[in-house]
Amino acid sequence: MKQFFFITLLVVSMAFSGCASLLVANPSGRQTGGSGASSSDARITNAVNAALVRERGISSLDVYVSTYNGIVTLKGYVASQSIKNRAGQVAASSSGVKSVRNQLRIK
Repeated sequence: MKQFFFITLLVVSMAFSGCASLLVANPSGRQTGGSGASSSDARITNAVNAALVRERGISSLDVYVSTYNGIVTLKGYVASQSIKNRAGQVAASSSGVKSVRNQLRIK
């Protein structure tokens, strides 16, 4: 029950963070004439977050994910170099990711 609550809370927070990034990028809420990068970036960020949650051995709460123009940046602290490397691989394998800036630090 506790695990279900935690996962539900995590999914809801990821959904809100994706919506918030859309509002920050385009506060009016109107479509711009551009490529729609902000909605695509939010989708990519959510996909990477979801993939990190599914990945055993990576504490997704320790990894902050942001995306700009398809470039994913990972920040935070992890326990080892292998976890840092694996987080980068998971992010890179997510749909729509052009490249990954793995700025994770070892605790």
